[in-house]
Amino acid sequence: MRYNLRSEYSRQKSFYGKAIVTEYSNRLSILTSYTTEVAMIKNGIFYRLWNGYSVTTQNHINEYRQQNGMEKLSKAEWLSIPVNTENPIIDIIQAIN
Repeated sequence: MRYNLRSEYSRQKSFYGKAIVTEYSNRLSILTSYTTEVAMIKNGIFYRLWNGYSVTTQNHINEYRQQNGMEKLSKAEWLSIPVNTENPIIDIIQAIN
């Protein structure tokens, strides 16, 4: 299932379709900000998929985390998380099967 990330914790009214969550199962979801897969939550564990930073994308990431019962991240905390270099497609296939 794919849906636009709603703004529930942010001061923003909406993310205007720029933040998309794709759920593959109740154990796996991926956040896409603009056109880039930036983060994944698998079995309740948060993974960084993107080796970049922007204020807007950080807002998307923090909203995604908070909606999944996690705390917001500062820029320094985000940058300190190692980028997951595994292919998330493998995780997706395993979640579907």
